[in-house]
This record gives sequence, C-alpha cells and structure tokens, in this order.
Amino acid sequence: GGTDETANTAWEKSFTGKWPAKNLTLGVSGRQSPGLPQLDPNGTVAATEAQYFMDKEVLHLEGPITDVAMVGGSKGKEFRAKTSKDAKGITVYRLWVVNGARYVLTATSATTVDPKDSEEFFKTATVSAGGALETPHFSANIKDWLFVYIPTLKILFFMPGAPTQG
Repeated sequence: GGTDETANTAWEKSFTGKWPAKNLTLGVSGRQSPGLPQLDPNGTVAATEAQYFMDKEVLHLEGPITDVAMVGGSKGKEFRAKTSKDAKGITVYRLWVVNGARYVLTATSATTVDPKDSEEFFKTATVSAGGALETPHFSANIKDWLFVYIPTLKILFFMPGAPTQG
C-alpha cells in the first residue's frame, strides 16, 4: 500500500493509506479550529464535533456514537457511517478534540470493518500535551509502518506503506 496526502494547509493535514493485509483504507485528518479547547476530558466537545463532521460530510450514521479511550487527555468518540444510505461499504470513525484541533481517524472497507483491525490502527494516534518543543512519545513500530508527525497539529500516527509522489 501507499500513503497519500489528501489535504495540506496550515490548519489541516489529511492522509489516507491502504492496508492490503486487512483490505482496509485508513485515514487520518487533523484540523485546527478557533474556539476548540486544548482538552476535552468529558468528550462533550468531541460529541458536538462528531455531529458537525457528519453533517458537513453528509454521512449516514449506522448505530450509536460511543465513548472511546482518551488521547492527550481528551475523551474520544467512535461511530460507524456510510456516505449514502445505500452505500455498500462502511467506515469506522474515531474523533478527538485536543490541542485546539479535531482529529479524525478512519478505517474503511467495502464490506465490514473488524473492530480488532480498526483498533490496531486507532491506537497508533498519539498527541503531545501542547508544549512548543514537546513531541509525542511512541513505542516500537512493530508493523514497520511509516510514522507521520505533524508538528503544527502536535499529532503522530502510523500509516501503512511508503508515501506516494504526486
């Protein structure tokens, strides 16, 4: 697989990459937004951002929005959605609000997404606490995936495959 950059601005970075072994397309997006808090320990802002994100992307929710593990001191939200009511594929979204930004990780399949596979990817997300020189710490990359660190958004994550040249 390869990793493609799909957005590159001062306030937003997005990447997608194929995970051929699991037949998934993985995605990550970080977007700074004025007014978002540095921390969201209860997930209240993440819940609002999840609804805003679904409305903006015209997603059709498939099931409940649930709480997930904290990243950088902020509680996240997870939901499954389709791009249309009749779409065959499904995407699992995990969203956090931290460091004044909204982070969204996705795992997409043409059929179904095994929760173990999406969790394996989602747990790679790490953010720094917000210090200008502080970087996220991470454990060994057992899959030999490419790691991507975005200093302006203070997030680090792993993606399968080498970056593609566009």
